[in-house]
Amino acid sequence: MLLYNASSDSFSAQELIDRQLKYISTQRHLMEDFKAPIILASGFQDVKLPPRELCEFITVARNDTNPLIFLIRAISSLLKLRVNKGAYFFVAGNPLQPLAISMVLKIFFRGSALQVSIHNDLSSWFSPGFLNVLKRSFFRLCIPKIDLFRFVSNSQKNTAEKLFSLRGKSSVVCPIPLERPSSTQIELTRLEKVLGFVGRIHEERGVFEWIAVAKNLPEYQALVVGDGPLLGTFKSELSKAKFVGKYSHKQTLETYKSFSVLLSCAPYESYGLTIREALLVGVPVVTRSTVGVQDLLELFPGIIKSYQTVDDAVSHIRELSISADQSQFDRFNEWIFKSQELNLRELVSHWR
Repeated sequence: MLLYNASSDSFSAQELIDRQLKYISTQRHLMEDFKAPIILASGFQDVKLPPRELCEFITVARNDTNPLIFLIRAISSLLKLRVNKGAYFFVAGNPLQPLAISMVLKIFFRGSALQVSIHNDLSSWFSPGFLNVLKRSFFRLCIPKIDLFRFVSNSQKNTAEKLFSLRGKSSVVCPIPLERPSSTQIELTRLEKVLGFVGRIHEERGVFEWIAVAKNLPEYQALVVGDGPLLGTFKSELSKAKFVGKYSHKQTLETYKSFSVLLSCAPYESYGLTIREALLVGVPVVTRSTVGVQDLLELFPGIIKSYQTVDDAVSHIRELSISADQSQFDRFNEWIFKSQELNLRELVSHWR
């Protein structure tokens, strides 16, 4: 498993390690011939390392580094181990630098296989811009050498297959594992109405549209969890909003419970992690209709609604604040953890 440059991820280094342990624990439970996998990592300082019986954790670089240095040190580390007769199953965490590193590792260690995990909506790569052209071109070059594509939702998978002609390639759908909340939302009626934002504050989160919606809801207190380049814009446009900065994942999970509604304006969303986490604690959601929420919109229309215009969003927020179908939150919890267990089992069944 390649964990490249932890600081570039929206999750903390410890959260990334804990997530890998969920996959590994499922693998260990299913396989009689379980062998502890290897994690090659950079940028993981001050973390609690996993137990040796679960994995071999190799710090390629304590700080973030460039792909070439990571690659050279990874090759050196794997040569020293000399396991699996030189053949590995490489897991690249995303289709950018980790995929590039894994491609070279696969060539160097002949007979190895390669999985790439795709968490983003690949249709976003078809927006204007030279960088998007490079991403598309690089990914197309890699496709023939990738043995397994891991997606986080069926809708995301279907979109990717159409955009990059992936039909016939081996693939699996396994969302990011969610934690069961310590408690669900108890206070169903509040004197104060709170409109929540969670995530990195930049253009890809639909910040300007979020501001427009909030301005049409003067009776709601805007509560913003996150940081990013557009924080100053947020503060100047919504002077009465409450900004708490970037929270740990655990703090964020607790903060959801203070929202009346979570509003997500991101135009591209492959899975919608924050959306699902909010629903887990009993908070209704109003969102852009993206590939990551299609199944939720069909299965749980009483607790999540999509919008096309600012006026639609305003109307849905007011409606869900007072009339969310509470029974659907229980159904959602049962459905998502049952699905998650099946997804995890299917994913690790390929790691042989």
